Amino acid sequence: MSDLPRVRLLESHDLPLDFAYIATYAHGVGPNTEYIMHWPYMTNPEWFDPTTVSAFVIAMHKLDMEVHTYKHAQDELQYMENPHEETALYFIKRCDGVFTE
Repeated sequence: MSDLPRVRLLESHDLPLDFAYIATYAHGVGPNTEYIMHWPYMTNPEWFDPTTVSAFVIAMHKLDMEVHTYKHAQDELQYMENPHEETALYFIKRCDGVFTE
């Protein structure tokens, strides 16, 4: 194993996960956008509040893990009308970074 920071990528179909265990070997997580917007209520993808901090990010920060969400692409906007607003949204949600094309 390397001393370099490690990130565990997450897909919504990976649930349930033991995040406390992941924190023992990873410095952060790379969740898809559903985790940021809808966790822990992943069954209602139509609803999200663009002004509140993500419950997922709060939970991961309590485990001393960073959150870098993915994948952000100009041709796959999910919540906003342009890529600048969509990227800014994840920082409003308090993500530490984003994976983008």
